[in-house]
Amino acid sequence: GRPDKGNWYDASRLETFDTDRGERSWSGTLVGIAEYDALKSDSDDRIVLKLETGRGSDLYVGFNRAAGITSDNRQASDMVTIVEAGANGLSYSQSFLRATLAEGGRYAA
Repeated sequence: GRPDKGNWYDASRLETFDTDRGERSWSGTLVGIAEYDALKSDSDDRIVLKLETGRGSDLYVGFNRAAGITSDNRQASDMVTIVEAGANGLSYSQSFLRATLAEGGRYAA
């Protein structure tokens, strides 16, 4: 499944950046999907950041919180994950875990 398909989340919980237009930074809080129901409607917290790369695939950034329905994570618990997927969110495609980041970590796309 894809977070930008099928209305998984309220649209305000998905932030999209187009790197071709020079959008290069975001400041805010990523929360795990287990915390989605606890989010306040006026919160700036996000579940997913989508980075439109202008190539055949885009990057999706999320927080893999080890709580609730994701408490039994086997990989990247309480870490930021970066996933690459194709089709620009218009249809299903295979995804690839590109990085897991602890606090202060960096990833160059």
